[in-house]
Amino acid sequence: MISKYQIVLLTVLMMAPTNIAQVRSESHPEAKAEVVQQGLILDLDADRGVKVLDGRVASWTNQADWKVKAFAATRDADHEKGSGRPTLKEKVAAIRGHSTVVFERHELINGDEDAFDHLITGSGYTWFAVMSVYPQVSGLKDVNSFFGNLKNGGNYEGFWAGLTDDNVLWMGSRNGITFGRWDQNNPQLLGPKLVENRYYIVAGRMGAGTGTVTIELFVNETRPVASKPFPVNSRANSSKMAIGQERDATNHPGHESFDGELARFLMWDRPLSDGELDKTMSLLKETYGIRESEAESKQTYTYKRVGELEVKADVYRQGDQKIRPVIVWIHGGALIMGGREGVDGRVKKMFLDAGYVVVSIDYRLAPETKLPAIIEDLEDAFKWIREKGPELFGIDSSRIAVLGGSAGGYLTLATGYRVKPRPTALVSFWGYGDLIGDWYSTPSPHPRHQKSKMSEDDVRKQISGPPIANSRDRNGDGGAFYQFCRQRGIWPSEVSGWDPRREAKKFEPYMPLNNVTQEYPPTLLIHGTNDTDVPYEQSVMMAEQFRKHGIDHELITIEGAEHGLAGGDSERIARAYERAFQFVHKRMAASSPSQPARLHNALREAPPDPNRAPSSQFFTGSLASAR
Repeated sequence: MISKYQIVLLTVLMMAPTNIAQVRSESHPEAKAEVVQQGLILDLDADRGVKVLDGRVASWTNQADWKVKAFAATRDADHEKGSGRPTLKEKVAAIRGHSTVVFERHELINGDEDAFDHLITGSGYTWFAVMSVYPQVSGLKDVNSFFGNLKNGGNYEGFWAGLTDDNVLWMGSRNGITFGRWDQNNPQLLGPKLVENRYYIVAGRMGAGTGTVTIELFVNETRPVASKPFPVNSRANSSKMAIGQERDATNHPGHESFDGELARFLMWDRPLSDGELDKTMSLLKETYGIRESEAESKQTYTYKRVGELEVKADVYRQGDQKIRPVIVWIHGGALIMGGREGVDGRVKKMFLDAGYVVVSIDYRLAPETKLPAIIEDLEDAFKWIREKGPELFGIDSSRIAVLGGSAGGYLTLATGYRVKPRPTALVSFWGYGDLIGDWYSTPSPHPRHQKSKMSEDDVRKQISGPPIANSRDRNGDGGAFYQFCRQRGIWPSEVSGWDPRREAKKFEPYMPLNNVTQEYPPTLLIHGTNDTDVPYEQSVMMAEQFRKHGIDHELITIEGAEHGLAGGDSERIARAYERAFQFVHKRMAASSPSQPARLHNALREAPPDPNRAPSSQFFTGSLASAR
């Protein structure tokens, strides 16, 4: 039976909005900044489309152009204590004056039973939430969901995310094969504990396909805090999507819902690429003023100009005047994609918390700019950091460590011989030292490189503009161009302008594998054994060169992990990051006995734990112990 409240609500929603307070976006023009449109199915924005009736939210209109138009309250707030309609909180200073919808065991439901089914049966998904949490009022232990579309009965297939009773973040997908809440068919990804009344950007991603895919969880950065495999069941049948609750829970209103605020909720019916994920995270952080640390300051500098092009660096540090050592982060993206905004969140947090300054640099991108000029930017960035850093952002320029991932790992390794004075220590995450091997100069057999089907003419149009130093400034799709290069085996020639077969010697000055000497800095390598983008052997070959030349080094092997360590054991990955910090910190401490005691004592290097599981292997020197 339809309640009196539902009749009133339906009547009001069909009327002209004379009785409804609708939040509009005129006061926040930046909120209209374009998010990735391809596959966008939900954009719930508390600055617009929120209809308020009698002081409470009646519905929240979807701003994306898709068949799902709105989420509505289905129960009166008086129906049961703690259930019913959320409220609207306007002009929240902590997120630059944007609004939020406040859920206190409330929920908003979309009535389409089948609209979201395809997300867990093959299409994959990506979602983002700008949110904060309150103390949770537990109904079912550790199940306080802020969205979900679980089927109302049976094995409860669908996907969802929420918080434990003490606000540890989690997400999961359920394929309907078994009931167990957290088994192999219903994996749970655990994130960090969220601090009450602080705003975060939380995201989840599930790969496309009908076999076993990867699901990932992100917090404030685009390096996953957790990832696990998920076996797709193409026959799974999920249900209505709920916001503030894990399903259309008519049998237990308010008992598995969360307490907190949502300023924005976005969803795509496909996995966004890493570049798209970076772009979206950066856009939301800028729009809502989200920072990793309240004590953190960020400044953007132009370290180089080439014609009209400005090449920039972001500098993060604690908000004081102390002289601090510096970590330089170099982003990945095959030298074609990415930007300084893609600084690894765990790296940034670890080193900022220990008193370091973190600098994340842009560099000109290929193919508009060729390899020699990219390396020139790398050298110029370090010259600028050493010469200007002490004055501009208070660093001890004698203590510089370099870290980077993928192509950023390659450039990190390049600093070991191209940058003078040499850095104190290096960490290469899934990087490479060889540019012309078969892995890059012959067509890739891997499915990850076969997703784009653009013609060559269309691909060439993607990179036909002027030089850029950040892929956000490219009008075309650099990811499609990279796919094209890997499909044809032409990446080395497109990035450099040289034929890797006939002109191999031209590559040698730019290949770390060929340039290790006894002066090379201490280096840590981290790589997954199942990497189909940058083969694990790339780090093994670098380790062998380090062994031959007596270089202080370690290789951390993550068994079964893909590129970026996707699919690897989250605990072992966390240990690898911890070891990276220890490795750098010890060598930075040794390089300057006059440094502040706080830095020197922040974390003394711990020896490898012999009881740790063998899937994360730590070694120094001898390559034999790595295999």
